[in-house]
Formats: sequence, structure tokens, C-alpha cells
Amino acid sequence: MNFNSLKIAISTYSILPVQQIDWTEENLSSTVNYIPIIGVFSGLLLCGWHRLCLIYIPYSILFSALATLIPVLISGGIHVDGYMDTWDALGSYQSRARKLEIMKDSHSGAFAMISLIALLILELGLWQVLASSASRTILVVALGQILARSLSVMAAGILPRAKKEGMMHDLTSQISNRRLMVTMLIISLIVSALMVIASLIHGLAAISLAALTLLYYCRVARKQFGGVTGDTSGFAVEIIYLSVIIAVAVSEIVLRQI
Repeated sequence: MNFNSLKIAISTYSILPVQQIDWTEENLSSTVNYIPIIGVFSGLLLCGWHRLCLIYIPYSILFSALATLIPVLISGGIHVDGYMDTWDALGSYQSRARKLEIMKDSHSGAFAMISLIALLILELGLWQVLASSASRTILVVALGQILARSLSVMAAGILPRAKKEGMMHDLTSQISNRRLMVTMLIISLIVSALMVIASLIHGLAAISLAALTLLYYCRVARKQFGGVTGDTSGFAVEIIYLSVIIAVAVSEIVLRQI
């Protein structure tokens, strides 16, 4: 286990305080392998917050609001930033080269803001559905934080790089695509198994929709951008995680009617 690579992953993809490590080839060699670990931290916080609210804080809107924000806060907004930049580029309907330029622009356009508002409102509403759900149901969503990251990184091993520069290029150029795909596939399978163990119906629904969302993302990334970038990877994390919440919430609604 390369602890320097782990520290780089935590410092880059979360707000958790860790020692700053130099970005040398050796230290970057396995950094992407540790990106899913960030999902463990946000997942634990989601489960803990849900448990706390069930016992002491009987206000579902307060639970839903913070449950929506926890993943954003833990990640420092890095995935949301990529999600917004990607929607800005997609909404431009420009050439592939121009879309890549738009994603590099530090200014947020109308499509970025609309997509962010839509994401947060939708997640808030879905969490309202799940506010009084059993802990095992929330665990499925929490595990979705890990699954979204592992599938996003796996896609980076499947698809070509859209650019020869940037964070994603720097991190993935130090590891073979085959090794990256195998590692993330193993992590994804383990997490998927845990989701099913936690709750069979919710878990199967979440895994199925997450897989379909991954296929959609791969198609969009290849067709619209010519491959993956750091921004599109953040986009993938957000839409795959959203698909997990949707699947679990819809499953919960259906099960309550039975």
C-alpha cells in the first residue's frame, strides 16, 4: 500500500486534512486506486447523520438538506465542479475542441448553474422520501458514494484521454489501463455485493441503474469530448450517485405500496 498515493488522493479529492505530498511519478503511481476511499468517509457521515436524526432530530427537511450537502462538502465540491463544467460544455452545442475549451473556463455559464440547481433540488426531494427509511436502505445509498467513484475511475481506464494534460491525465498516465480497470472492477463488485446484502431490492435496483448510467456516460464522453477528462470524471461521479439515490427512492416508494 502506497500511503503517499493515498494522501494525494485524500488531499486532492476531499477537504480532509492530510500531509501534503509532492506529486512525483512514484507518489502518483497508484493515486487513482484510492479515490473510492473518499466515498467511505462521506458514506459513513451519511449513515451517522441519518441515525442521529432518527433518534434526536425529527425534522426530515433538515436531514434531507444536510444529506444532500454532505458529499459536496466532503469532496470540497470538486466533482460538482466537473459536473457543472461538463453541462456547460454540453449545453453549448459547439465542436468537440470548443467544448474542451469551455470546460477549462473558470467562469460558470447558465447551463452550469441550472444543472447544479436541478441536481440539488432533485437530491433534496429524493432524500425526503428516504428520511424515515431503515438504516440498511440508507446504507445502500451510502455505498453508492464508493460505487460512483469506482465506476468513474474505471471508465477512465476504458476510454481514451480527451486531453494530453490536466489532473486526470497526470494521475492515470502513471498506471496501465488494464490494471486500473481490474482494480476498479473488483472494488465495484465488492461494493455491489455489500449493497445487495444490505437490502436486496434496493441494492439490485441501485446497481442496475448505476450500470446503465455508466454506459450513458461512456457514450457521452466518447462522442462529445473524444474521451475522459477530470471534469467528465466528476460529472460521472455525480450522475452515477444520483442514479443510485433515484433507484433506492423509487424502490422504497414501490415497497411501501406493497
